[in-house]
Order: sequence, then structure tokens, then C-alpha cells
Amino acid sequence: MKSKININSESVESAIADFENQVNFELVPVIAQSSSPVVQVRWILFALCNVIALIKIDIIYNLNLYALTVHDVILYWLFAIVVSFILSWVLVKFDFIVRFFLPAKLRQKYVHQKAQQVFFEKKIFQTNAHDGMLLFISLLEKRIHIIVDPRSNLEGKQELSEAVLKILQSHFKDNQHEKGLIDAIQYMKSFLIKHYPKKNADTDINELPNKLIWLND
Repeated sequence: MKSKININSESVESAIADFENQVNFELVPVIAQSSSPVVQVRWILFALCNVIALIKIDIIYNLNLYALTVHDVILYWLFAIVVSFILSWVLVKFDFIVRFFLPAKLRQKYVHQKAQQVFFEKKIFQTNAHDGMLLFISLLEKRIHIIVDPRSNLEGKQELSEAVLKILQSHFKDNQHEKGLIDAIQYMKSFLIKHYPKKNADTDINELPNKLIWLND
């Protein structure tokens, strides 16, 4: 089931401001409930439940355990379709079930695509200094994706992504979502400040709001 997440917006905004005061990037953190199209998983579950029901009906009919007629079998099959449909809609609400039917590579692909979409929809690339940075967190897939303005050259992106993911996962599993996000932002600051220190903190214009964005679609 979707876990309830409580994050103090002011604490996150403060962490973002601290990050941007010391690092030469404008950070936009985004948390999405899901990046994967769960519709396909729903239909897989429907088909699976329906097949199981049909196998059971076939066994009962062939063994003549309850003296079923063909008419009875048809009625049971129609009932099985309805139950399978309802059950598939219920099961798809559990994230661990959806993840089971989505291979890791496919989940990573969907998160990457969604992050790219958000990066351009939120116009994070439209900064004068080309310093926009997206930290995209997708809860269902338990994956993140970091995107910077394509005109910037971010060194060690893979290493940074892996470290941030570990920080978030270690805290999120204990329902410490706010601490996890703030610790992740602080780690990003300490990682990036070595090569991308802020040079003109007093004169730079903050073009992107220091807000945490929630996506529920």
C-alpha cells in the first residue's frame, strides 16, 4: 500500500537554500508516487487470476466433484472473471506486487523517462547560468534519477546517484522521509562543493523556487 509521507516543507526549503548558497547548482527535488504504467501490471494480474480460476473450474468439472453441468461451468467462469477483475484492482495497490511484475531494468527505464519529462515540463533547463538540477525520487520503484542542465558537465554523477539512493532508502524504510531527504541534500552539497563551489552567492538570482514538488499522477 502507499505509505503516508510526512515532510516539513520549511525544513526542506531551508536545506535547499543552504545547498544553493554553497553549490553552483539550483536544486529542484521532486517526489513521485510512481513512474511506471501500472495498467499493464493490472491486466497481468487479471489474466493470472482468471487462468487460476479456470484451471480450478476445469479440475472440478472433469473430476465431477460437484456434478457441475456446462451451464454451471459458464456461470462460474463469468463469476471468476468479475472476481479476477476486482482482485486485480485491489492487488495493484500494493507496491511490492507491482515491483514483482516489473523487472529492475524496466523500473529504472521508467524512472529515467519520467525524470526527463519532469525536467522539461518544470523548465529546469531554463536558467541563465545553465545550473538547473533535478533530484527525482520515485517511491514505487525505489529509484532516483539526477538530471542537470545538458550544458553543464557534472562529474561523478553515477557515484552521486548511488550514494543518494542508499541514503534515501535507509531512511525511507524506517519512515524517516524528511530526515532522509534532508540528509540526501546535505550529502549532495558536500559531494558537489569540491568541484562546483558557489562563487557569487550574494549576486546570483534564484530562478527556481526552493520547493519540494509532489507528483501523484
